[in-house]
Amino acid sequence: MKNSMLNTRNIKQASFIIALFIFSLISYPLTAIAHGDEIEVTTKANTNAITLTNAQIQALDIKMSNVTMRPMAQQLHVNGEITLLPDAQSDVTVRISGQVTAITASLGQTVTKGQVLAAVQSRLVGNPPPSVMVTAPITGVIDARNINLGQAVEPNTVLFHISDRKQVIVIANVYEEDLGKVHLGQETRIKVLSYPNKIF
Repeated sequence: MKNSMLNTRNIKQASFIIALFIFSLISYPLTAIAHGDEIEVTTKANTNAITLTNAQIQALDIKMSNVTMRPMAQQLHVNGEITLLPDAQSDVTVRISGQVTAITASLGQTVTKGQVLAAVQSRLVGNPPPSVMVTAPITGVIDARNINLGQAVEPNTVLFHISDRKQVIVIANVYEEDLGKVHLGQETRIKVLSYPNKIF
């Protein structure tokens, strides 16, 4: 019985202390921190409103704006990768076995369809042995060069790889639970590490 009375008395004392603390917060000025400096602000009696002067608003860098009705945009953030279009790249090969006698194109160079990239001298018997000019099958950039001067090549050897990068494809990885948020014709914004300040 004594324990019960003590607990009731402790609860009443604790409630009185909390009420006194709340009253002191409402009755006395508050202090706000702005850029490392303290700014004293006052509250109106019996309200939760805080009044600031124009100087205090500027010091706290508070921006005011009118409330407007507008639709909320629902955005789905996903990771992905940029790849080449399947029909916009090509491996450059040769149909004969032979030796590379000339290379006229280099890595990173932009070439046009039909441009001569290299010359391969055939191993067929002849005087002189016949040579074949290796040409670009498409217009684009040489992003791989797999041959050196004097190298022996076979019909299955990939001499160059050319890609047309005027258009690329972006493949995004969407989780199964988010598939319902993706539909045909949806507006898409793409940010890449190469151009951090640009949205495609």
